[in-house]
Amino acid sequence: MKLFEDLMEASAKFADKATKVATEAFEQTKVVAGEAMDKGKKKMNELELKNELSKAHKQLGELYYVLRKTGETNEELLTQYYNNVAEIEAKLEALKLEELNNGEEYTLEEIKEDVSEVIEEIKLEVADVVEEVKDSFADEEITLAVKVCPSCGAPADDEDLFCSECGAKIAE
Repeated sequence: MKLFEDLMEASAKFADKATKVATEAFEQTKVVAGEAMDKGKKKMNELELKNELSKAHKQLGELYYVLRKTGETNEELLTQYYNNVAEIEAKLEALKLEELNNGEEYTLEEIKEDVSEVIEEIKLEVADVVEEVKDSFADEEITLAVKVCPSCGAPADDEDLFCSECGAKIAE
């Protein structure tokens, strides 16, 4: 009887673990499916914008052709068509930026500000490191004994008699 109870208990534990694993797998599947659906929607949006842009280019070309063929000029209408093309291109660029930023929308100015902030932080960190290095060598006198060519300024080894760059004689 004890063996049967142990078997039932082990079966129940196994069933619980299997249920947890299945639930986690289902949740992961939902997440992956949701991400795939979002990517699909974004791709469809991109394709629709590209199709719209193609149509706008075609309309602009047809208008330009007709105006050129008839000898007419209609800058206002041409500008309207140009602006339509520019608007669609801007939407495509915004879509690309959104994709690059993982769905977060940033303007070019915000990106420039972020980059400037990072650069300032790096400058401060570098200044701190320089100060630390200066402090660590503050009590020591450091002299650099580097032999250089008097003619071209190229570095030379201590045993060099002539410059390997220009051939000039190096003073001892």
